[in-house]
Amino acid sequence: MADGTVKPEGEVSTPTEKQETPTEKTYSQTDIEKIRSDAAAEVGRATKAAETAAAQAKKASERTNKYIEQSRVAELEAKRDEPDALSVIRTRHAREELEDELATKNTELETVNQTMETMKAETQQNTKELYAREIATRLQVDVEDLLLTDGSKEAMEKLALKLTKTEEAKLVLRVDQGGGVGSASGRKPTVEELKASDPLETQKKVDAGEWKL
Repeated sequence: MADGTVKPEGEVSTPTEKQETPTEKTYSQTDIEKIRSDAAAEVGRATKAAETAAAQAKKASERTNKYIEQSRVAELEAKRDEPDALSVIRTRHAREELEDELATKNTELETVNQTMETMKAETQQNTKELYAREIATRLQVDVEDLLLTDGSKEAMEKLALKLTKTEEAKLVLRVDQGGGVGSASGRKPTVEELKASDPLETQKKVDAGEWKL
């Protein structure tokens, strides 16, 4: 070597490798359609499970009602020769039947309400994730940041735009300070060029060696 330094045997010089900036996973239209399909399937499974539970509860109620009816028939049969007692028993049975019917309706209504709440919550979560992935892919931001919002599309759009502007500001600051990354042969873009370029396009130009930040 020119400086007299002997290089260890077996050591091979390798060109300096350019550091690649990790990028956020993007989602194609096919991915998004699959997410929609999976969400619909999840809601379908929840609905099916609720319907099965309701059917099982109905069968159990029918068996109970059968036993109650048999008990009432036996009670009436035991008092068939006592008109006054029969009248009292029939009145009580009628009241019990009305109470049972009301309780059944209330149970059915509660089951329906619970099922609807479950489906609503699952649909909201699936919609939130779908919006987050669509917006994250379009504006090149982290999907996990968007999932921290209240789930509305407006809130996600607002945060994504804010995050995008923050990245643009960081790039401008790095140029103003004279620091940055990119190929040594690339040129430094002007502030106006940076403002006109979105973060993804800027990174592509840096990776290609066209710009140096």
